[in-house]
Amino acid sequence: MQTPQRKLKDIQRLLSAFPGSSQGDPTLMLHNYLTAVDDWHADHVEDAVTMFIKGQVPGYDGRFVPTAPMLAGACRLVLEKQNRARYLDGIAAPRL
Repeated sequence: MQTPQRKLKDIQRLLSAFPGSSQGDPTLMLHNYLTAVDDWHADHVEDAVTMFIKGQVPGYDGRFVPTAPMLAGACRLVLEKQNRARYLDGIAAPRL
């Protein structure tokens, strides 16, 4: 599956998980979300959406659909978590 289609599918998954997410123009809403995650890899978007659905995003109470900037921020959290894990794996790796 192509990356933009994966991102769109994950955004639709996010919006369907929260009640009241159909307010406003749906085409514009999807455009805003796609713009917010344009610079992120599809894997980061998928992981960020999963974090929202599981209630794992710090400071997010889950009562309302996350905004496009909140999704981009969650993508940043995913990347930071991956970078931290890679760094710690590098420290633990045996050296010659």
